Amino acid sequence: GVSNNGVHDLSSVQSLFLFAGSCVVQHLAPSSGVSDGGSRVTIHGSGFTGGSDRSWCFFGLIKSPATVLTSSRALCSSPTSKAGSDVNVKLVNGGSDCEGSSVYSYLEPVRITRVWPSRGRLAGGTVVTVSGEGLPSLAKVRCRFGSKVVESSVMNQISSSMVSCIAPSALATGHVVLELST
Repeated sequence: GVSNNGVHDLSSVQSLFLFAGSCVVQHLAPSSGVSDGGSRVTIHGSGFTGGSDRSWCFFGLIKSPATVLTSSRALCSSPTSKAGSDVNVKLVNGGSDCEGSSVYSYLEPVRITRVWPSRGRLAGGTVVTVSGEGLPSLAKVRCRFGSKVVESSVMNQISSSMVSCIAPSALATGHVVLELST
């Protein structure tokens, strides 16, 4: 309430005030993505609260809506930026700036230029060589055959523009989209 004399005559109207701990940004997953933007980025930290209408990620100076998933995770979509650039990512949660930030790196988009062979057995096991542009280091590249991702333990980076991966098994004959992802 409010008092005009500092002690007595408090008003009967009350307002609420919330004392809350501060939120903290610790790291991002993934910490890099293509310059085209649109990558789903999870911010890991602590003290996040709901209210996504007042929560935002800042990739440098560019604002992107944030969805608070739990008290330790928030989800954002990366905006477009120049390949090769690094930006600090910050979180505004419920209208308040969180402490800390984490670096997000923008990469060249991966483009496939050639795949050989272009067919394999249903049982899987075919070694497929993929040529492309914008391939990052081996630790960041995955081959995806339709919905099946081939982890790096079963693939090999031949050069900065070529990888090979072992095709997984399939349930039926037919085409699937082959993609490289970071």
